[in-house]
Amino acid sequence: MNPSLSRSAVDAAVAAERLRLADHVAGLTDEQWRTPSLCSAWTVRDVVAHLTTTTRITVPGLLVAAVRARGDFDRMEIALAAARAAAHTTAELVGQLRESADSTRRFPGSAPLDPLMDLVIHAQDVARPLGTAYVSPPEVVAAALAHVAVNRFMGAPRRLAGVRLVSADTG
Repeated sequence: MNPSLSRSAVDAAVAAERLRLADHVAGLTDEQWRTPSLCSAWTVRDVVAHLTTTTRITVPGLLVAAVRARGDFDRMEIALAAARAAAHTTAELVGQLRESADSTRRFPGSAPLDPLMDLVIHAQDVARPLGTAYVSPPEVVAAALAHVAVNRFMGAPRRLAGVRLVSADTG
């Protein structure tokens, strides 16, 4: 199976994942929103806030954030998510995730599959610590993982050296 998706399939999958995740987190309690995610610097709330940044940040805003973070991409992402999490209520964050479902706007400099990869992975960063099941379509997961597995920006080729990933549900 070729895990690649057409651009229109990627856009549809991004929309579906944003709506699915919004539905998943909409009924969380305040305590659940404060639960540490699998991302060491973020709570569930911070992860959702991060996922609302993608369609809202501008190139000038990105440059300012990068300078403030002294060029450290992870530090920049942590700060951007924290700022959004502090500035918006949980209902607003869920609403922004829903509003962005049909947007094809991406983080400046990102590839078309990056938002999908972000959603697939971060949905698990939210669901697993909460003990809730979150299931993305297998073909979407396969495409996102195939994309991240060769992503040099994230260091995947080095991190996955010697690791063999085998899908049990996509052929």
